[in-house]
Amino acid sequence: MLDLVLSEGQRQSAEAAQRGGRYGEGIQAAIDALRKNANPRTTAFRGAKYLKVKRAGEGGFSTVWSIRGPVAIPSEDGSQEMIPVPESQQGWFALKQVSLRKLEMQSREEVIKEAALLESLAMKEGNEQFLLRYFGHKVTSGNLKI
Repeated sequence: MLDLVLSEGQRQSAEAAQRGGRYGEGIQAAIDALRKNANPRTTAFRGAKYLKVKRAGEGGFSTVWSIRGPVAIPSEDGSQEMIPVPESQQGWFALKQVSLRKLEMQSREEVIKEAALLESLAMKEGNEQFLLRYFGHKVTSGNLKI
């Protein structure tokens, strides 16, 4: 999945380059704010590190974040070292973070099944008619990230 994320970042950067090196107005403002922030909030997803840019939405048990990255990926040698990712390979993504701690056990299982269904739909040919893009999900003891 990391290869798909990096290639999506390259695709987004190439599109911005065609527009004179700038993203849309709102995205460009977020990039400028990130560059000024010495301690931006980060999140990890499937081993890679992303910047949390802003909260895009909130529901009863979940929050959707606008994120940028990956800004760092794990070293291929298996060490704990994180390798910085060039800006030209970073992209903009939405990350839905569901708090599983607040859900009853049956509801937790249903939410996790829904994420697995989304993954299976993303693997089907012609999925782009129904899904923008899907880059995976990860379940931890307290959260589901999609």
